[in-house]
Amino acid sequence: NTYLILQDNQDICPDVAPLTYDVAGMVMTQEGQALPSVEVAIHNDNPEFPRYAFTSSTGVYSYKDVVANENYTITARSNEDPMGGISTLDLVFIQKHLLGLKPLGSAFEIIAADVNNSGSISASDLLDLRKLILGVNESLPNNDSWRFVDGDEAFDNPNNPFPFDEVKEINPLRFHSLHNNFTAIKIGDVNNS
Repeated sequence: NTYLILQDNQDICPDVAPLTYDVAGMVMTQEGQALPSVEVAIHNDNPEFPRYAFTSSTGVYSYKDVVANENYTITARSNEDPMGGISTLDLVFIQKHLLGLKPLGSAFEIIAADVNNSGSISASDLLDLRKLILGVNESLPNNDSWRFVDGDEAFDNPNNPFPFDEVKEINPLRFHSLHNNFTAIKIGDVNNS
């Protein structure tokens, strides 16, 4: 066997740009409504990361020219409009769920009812939501106003969706990855108003 090691010590060969692909996705509510202005971050161990993008009016975000054959994670975040969609009716629905009178109907509603981000629904969620409605608090003390679930999340137990996946992983990037979608959940808005 013969081994040949070729080195360009005098930098005569032209440099070749690394192979890159596009990474994109959508952020939508469970009803399919696009959510604009959501901060989406793509993470990697390289120093130029994280990189940030914001969703468009159609809920789309994208990153161009992401280096191939690397591992990436994608997260979404928004703390906009904490009072959006929240009313005393949400308090009534959460209270009925806690009392066992009328359970919440989906994993997304249960996540929305976890106002204090404890991984369960309790009376303290009602207290935090009531303080927000009454204007005692301007935002949720232990939670963002929106949470973003991996769009491919299949809840093993929809009645207890905790913990749920809020990170999209690409391990490694080998082609254009255009379906990194998230489902947006408005915290406190259990009736989806």
